[in-house]
Amino acid sequence: MSVLPTVRELFQGVNAVPIQQKLRLDQVIACWLMAFALLLEGAISQLPPADLTLTYEVSVAQIPIAQSQFGLPQISAPSYYAMDLASASLLVASQAGELRYPASTLKLLTATTILNQFSASDIIVLTQADVETNQAIKNDLFWQVGEVVSVESLVASLLINSDNLSAQILAAHYPGGAEALYAAMAALAKNINLASDIKISNAIGFDAQGQLLSARDLAILAKEALRQPLIRNLVATKRQLITTKTEFSLVDHSLTNTNGLLFSDPAVKGVKTGTTELAGEVLITLTTVKNHPVLVVVMGSLDRYSDTQSLLTWLADHYRWQSWSDVAYNEL
Repeated sequence: MSVLPTVRELFQGVNAVPIQQKLRLDQVIACWLMAFALLLEGAISQLPPADLTLTYEVSVAQIPIAQSQFGLPQISAPSYYAMDLASASLLVASQAGELRYPASTLKLLTATTILNQFSASDIIVLTQADVETNQAIKNDLFWQVGEVVSVESLVASLLINSDNLSAQILAAHYPGGAEALYAAMAALAKNINLASDIKISNAIGFDAQGQLLSARDLAILAKEALRQPLIRNLVATKRQLITTKTEFSLVDHSLTNTNGLLFSDPAVKGVKTGTTELAGEVLITLTTVKNHPVLVVVMGSLDRYSDTQSLLTWLADHYRWQSWSDVAYNEL
């Protein structure tokens, strides 16, 4: 129960009280009671102890300052988006909200959803149905019936080698099956505020009606996926050897990252490639510009590596990074 009504009553007729040199005892007690009541209401805060150190949460990320926006980069990708990762600032974009087929970059959503459900050390024993292939899905890594595979190994093949069969296996073993995984992926997309009302119908990234994302969406998705330490490590891995076992022997699977920039540019730390007939070439790249982490997305590209490098060169030429204090005091 609030004590403020009583306090207000004490103030009624205050102007009629004659000024005295000293307060009477009852007035002193009334003042203490009012102070106590206000303290309870939160109107007055207690002083912190003398030995208390106050720490204020102030962003220390430097912010990108555009030196010029003239002469936007001429690249083949009709849709692109670049953001400063530390400050979440948009750097440059074109048709960044246009919905397009994401191709295998969708596997970032698959992997993030899987790791939200499974532990990386969970084990899956491959069945005959798991290794069955068709015209669209090949067994490029030669998975075998009875093979004991960890979720981590399947996610590694999904992200490094962009293995389609691994996506199908993970979908089949998701609690409730593939449809439950698709629903969970769509729910995650909504939860991280992707603009697309995406309809998931496969975990691989095959072109499908309603399975669309924008360049901005892919940047947000990549930022979310990179929160997972395992994903962050895998997308930066050039090559990896997975060793699994069957009832009778050990089996090796050699993975090579599909991202060519990892092999040509030391500053690049992932993230994911994607290519289909309708999507064209898609690439999400985590790298640095002037030692600042940057995410770059190109969609519908004819040459994703050249387009990405052109964007990075343009960013280096047109941006510098400044501290918040310098900006505040106009020391630019």
